[in-house]
Amino acid sequence: MATMTLLVFALGAVLAMIAGVAWILWEDASSHRRSHDDLETCEAIWALSANPRHAAGES
Repeated sequence: MATMTLLVFALGAVLAMIAGVAWILWEDASSHRRSHDDLETCEAIWALSANPRHAAGES
C-alpha cells in the first residue's frame, strides 16, 4: 500500500512539473507576441511623428 501511495505521489509530482514547464513556456510565448504588438505600435507612432525632412534623408 505504501509503495502504491509513493508511486501515485511521484506521478503527481512529475505531472505538476510538466504542467509548470508548459505554463512557463506558454506565458513566455504570450509575452513575446505582446512585445511584437507593442513594437509595431511604437513604430507606427514614430512614423507618424517623424520629421518629414529627416525621413527623406535631408539634414
